[in-house]
Amino acid sequence: MTNEQKASPRESNIFIARQPIFRRNKKVYGYELLFRSGLSNYFDPEFDGEHATSSVITNSFLLIGISKMTEQKKAFINFTEDMLLREYPALFPHEYTVVEVLEDVKVTPKIVEACRNLVNIGYTLALDDFEYSPEWDPLLEIAHIVKFDVQAMSFEELQRDVDHIAKYDVQASFAHAIMLESIGIITADELKDLKRGLQELATDIKNGTFIIEETFEDVHSKIEWEL
Repeated sequence: MTNEQKASPRESNIFIARQPIFRRNKKVYGYELLFRSGLSNYFDPEFDGEHATSSVITNSFLLIGISKMTEQKKAFINFTEDMLLREYPALFPHEYTVVEVLEDVKVTPKIVEACRNLVNIGYTLALDDFEYSPEWDPLLEIAHIVKFDVQAMSFEELQRDVDHIAKYDVQASFAHAIMLESIGIITADELKDLKRGLQELATDIKNGTFIIEETFEDVHSKIEWEL
C-alpha cells in the first residue's frame, strides 16, 4: 500500500462517546451516543451534524453493535432535519433507538409528520436542549422525553418551560384514563375522579402553582403522585 493509499488515523479508527443518562435512583436509563473525530473528548466543528450522526449510526449499529455499546439500554441519537425527513431512524430497531430532535430543527408540518410516523411505529421521541416557543407545540403533543440544559437556564426559565410541557402530560393522562375505562380496567366512577384530579392539576399549571419537588423524577411521576 502506497503512502497515498494508506488510511489516515481518522479513517481507520472508530471513536464514539457514550454519555450515560441516569434515572433519579441513579440507575442508567440509556446512553447518548456522540460522534468524536479522535481521542479528545470534544466535537470537531469541521464535521457537520449529518456527518456526525451518520458516523454514530454506522459505527454503533453496524460495526461495534448497538447492544454492546448501550448494554441493551436505550441509545439516544441526534438526527438532523434532513435525516428525519428521509425517515432514517426507521432503519434501526425501535426497541433501542431514541430519536433526538435537535433544538435547531425547524418545526415544519413535514417534520411533525415524519416524527409522528416514527412514534406510531414504536419509536421513542426526545426533544434535545429544549427551550419552549409556540412552534414546538405539535412536537410536544407526541414527544416522550423533553431534555433541558438546566445549567444554561435560570430556575424561572426552567419552571416556565416545565409548565408548558406539563399541560401535554395532563392531556395524555386524560386520554389514557378514558381508554382504561373503555376496556374495563377502571370504573366510570374512577374515571370521574381521575378527570376531576387532572382538571385541578391543569388549573395549577395554568396558574403557575404546579411545582415538581426534587424527590420526583419527572413531570409524569409528579402527576401520578398527585392523582
